[in-house]
Amino acid sequence: MRVFFFLPLLSILFFGCPSDDDVAPIDPDPICGEFIQLVSDIPDAADTPQGIEASVDGLCLSITVGFSGCTDELATMELYTTGDIAESLPTQSSAAFVFNDSNPGEDQACLAFFNRTFEFDLTPYLEDALPSILRIDGTDIALLIE
Repeated sequence: MRVFFFLPLLSILFFGCPSDDDVAPIDPDPICGEFIQLVSDIPDAADTPQGIEASVDGLCLSITVGFSGCTDELATMELYTTGDIAESLPTQSSAAFVFNDSNPGEDQACLAFFNRTFEFDLTPYLEDALPSILRIDGTDIALLIE
């Protein structure tokens, strides 16, 4: 009698639970660069780069900036959006970047000029709103993302 009680219990344990193969993996890592950051208020830019170029490959946005200083290793850039997407065809969206090329406490008297490219993953923002025209605030850049 006890065998008949444990047999169904063992069947549930071995066959009733989903295996790791049944669950699709969730990839929390960006496919390129850093994720675009969704915020309610866009922070002010620390420095304005001297030259700005942008291109897109799928949902990967590349922004190249030119700036002067002593090194390019300390330069950072974050890309922000409020998440607003205009319902048109194609949809329209915008983002702003905050670029910082300085090292706190370091004299920026160097005259070297650098170009640096930063990459951003737009997937969490635009994946369900394609095609979209992405405008970069503060520039004349508008990119069609398909």
